[in-house]
Amino acid sequence: MGKLCDSNDITPEILIEAAIALLQEKPNLKSKVLADAKVRLAKRKRAGLVRRTLAMMQKYGGS
Repeated sequence: MGKLCDSNDITPEILIEAAIALLQEKPNLKSKVLADAKVRLAKRKRAGLVRRTLAMMQKYGGS
């Protein structure tokens, strides 16, 4: 996000504010963004679970 903001001479706060305003105006876009966010969250939770499991296996002698 930093490069995008720098190349357009805007701050991250302004970018987020504009994105939120646009999402409020366009319900169809909002539903797509929220669906994508939910998928991303599920993937991150899964990745975290895998990392924790691997760390526990290392700590307690499993390989």
